[in-house]
Amino acid sequence: MDELVKYIGLSKGQKSHLRKLGLSYSEISQIEQTRLYKCGLCGRKRDLVIDHNHKTNEFRDLLCVACNIGLGLFNDDPKLLLKAVFYLKRHK
Repeated sequence: MDELVKYIGLSKGQKSHLRKLGLSYSEISQIEQTRLYKCGLCGRKRDLVIDHNHKTNEFRDLLCVACNIGLGLFNDDPKLLLKAVFYLKRHK
């Protein structure tokens, strides 16, 4: 279990947060094995962090830090993210 936590890079605060989300270490281990140590968004192999819905507190997936921060900077708003996609396409 400690190896899993160490690999994901969870601090004591993050471990506590994980417990508050209601996930057991075995559930995280299963999810991690399914993801094959890849980010659930970009698919790159990186250190992973726990992503969750801030409104419902529901676990979503394991993401790399960059993707997790990116979602947060867009306030987890699909409409805003879609606007960003169109913006990038418009300004290739």
